[in-house]
Amino acid sequence: CNNNTLPTEFSKDVPVTGISLEPDETTISLVNGTERQLEAHVVPTNASNKKLTFSLNDEEIASITDEGKITAKQVGDALITITAADGILKTVNLTVTAAPVHVTSIEFEEEPANPIELVIGEVYKFTAKAIPEDASNKKLTFTTSKYTVAWLQGEGNSQVKADGPGEATVTITSDDNPSVKREVHFKMNPKPAG
Repeated sequence: CNNNTLPTEFSKDVPVTGISLEPDETTISLVNGTERQLEAHVVPTNASNKKLTFSLNDEEIASITDEGKITAKQVGDALITITAADGILKTVNLTVTAAPVHVTSIEFEEEPANPIELVIGEVYKFTAKAIPEDASNKKLTFTTSKYTVAWLQGEGNSQVKADGPGEATVTITSDDNPSVKREVHFKMNPKPAG
């Protein structure tokens, strides 16, 4: 039996010396409309008063609950203050960023024929673009089902060269949203004799 430990009601007051955050961040970035729970604790863990209060200097940017749950409300910056007993404070910068705009479709300036017929050696240039116009990541990836028929070339592989006779499919996929894709069929014809 260890006689050195007294029941807590007899122990002396243990002051708070700091506030610990998990993970320890000085700046938190949140996408507008999202939430995040702050994991904050007093230091030392055996401090007599473990109560923390949370406040924000700009309630229009975000709100914070008594338990430290942040809800981002509009793009901008705010300062979170965490207050503990014994005059201990910790501040964290909050940055709320715009929600990314995702690609919903791929459209062509001119709808391609089905199939697009080319003679060997001819080049077809796609006029594909990611929609909406303000999508955060508009990059498109072009792949071909048969390089020996439809050879991809040019900027971003957005051109098809008729490389050999036969049929092939070129698939255009949104990098931002791979479920958004368009398939374009090609038929390559030999050069007419003479």
